[in-house]
Amino acid sequence: MADIARETGLTLGTVSRALNEQRKYSIAPETRERVLEAANRLGFRPNFIGRALAAGSSSLVVYLSPSPFAPYYAEIGRFLSGQAARSGLTLINGGDLTGEGRLAIRASDWLYGADAIVVCDYRHTLEPYISEGLRLKIPVIELGTHRHLKGDFVGINLYAASTQLMEHMLAQGCRRIGIVSSHGTTEEDLRMKAYMDALRAHRIAPIKIWCPDHTRISGREAILEFYGNGNSVDGLFCQNDQIAVGAYRGLTELGVGVPDDVLLAGCDGLEDTLYQYVPISTIAQPLEQVCEIAWSMLRSRTENREAAGRVEEVSATFVARASTLRPR
Repeated sequence: MADIARETGLTLGTVSRALNEQRKYSIAPETRERVLEAANRLGFRPNFIGRALAAGSSSLVVYLSPSPFAPYYAEIGRFLSGQAARSGLTLINGGDLTGEGRLAIRASDWLYGADAIVVCDYRHTLEPYISEGLRLKIPVIELGTHRHLKGDFVGINLYAASTQLMEHMLAQGCRRIGIVSSHGTTEEDLRMKAYMDALRAHRIAPIKIWCPDHTRISGREAILEFYGNGNSVDGLFCQNDQIAVGAYRGLTELGVGVPDDVLLAGCDGLEDTLYQYVPISTIAQPLEQVCEIAWSMLRSRTENREAAGRVEEVSATFVARASTLRPR
């Protein structure tokens, strides 16, 4: 910074204020331009730790999710990054990396300097980071389908849309509807509850098809194994869109037509479902709206850390496409 001051003939204080990215200080545009040009030419790199200590804020927000590179969580990260950028902040995308990729950094080191944490779909593997964040009195905003923490929470209600999907399939004559979900999913999951409630109302037996995770690979393999054991369905409700895309591939390999033989739907509202040869019906979650609310909570929480936890809920929407429309 001293080199920039000598190069421009300005004081250190003026150079420091001109380099401030949040534009907190009134600096003439031509002066700021002179400073930035000199900084670029001299290879200046800001000391973020020093800046954080001086300002009392790092401008860093940590985003935690069970699988940071999965399309659903990446989409949430995209919307949160937009909110951060508009607020002059930076989002750090972290989460539960399994196996050799698991984070080896201590939670206390990884969260050093973070101004806030946004956690989506709490899992026990995220607990060390959340507990350390709360110990450090870092504001934590939670979003997802279930509330696990006592603070601010944005809930996504999937029940009504899942019920609408089930009634949509039943109305078209489906009587052997399977649900494809991760092992051990119970009726605490609102998709499973809507599925079971709809079948109970029509006195139809459930068909549960388990898969180890929420990926396309698992969706395809689950369907191939299910049909390979001599089973069949006339409708499939998949726990998420990735499973639905994998199931669609599996059905295609088996020569089972969608929607001619099987009606197929997913959940999340990801773009992948729209661009299949047969567009796949889905339960669209209003993720952009969820992130807007979460960011509003974050800003309020950083301004008043003692206020009571705020809870808001948004509802998903059933989007019917060709995969659940029987040919006439």
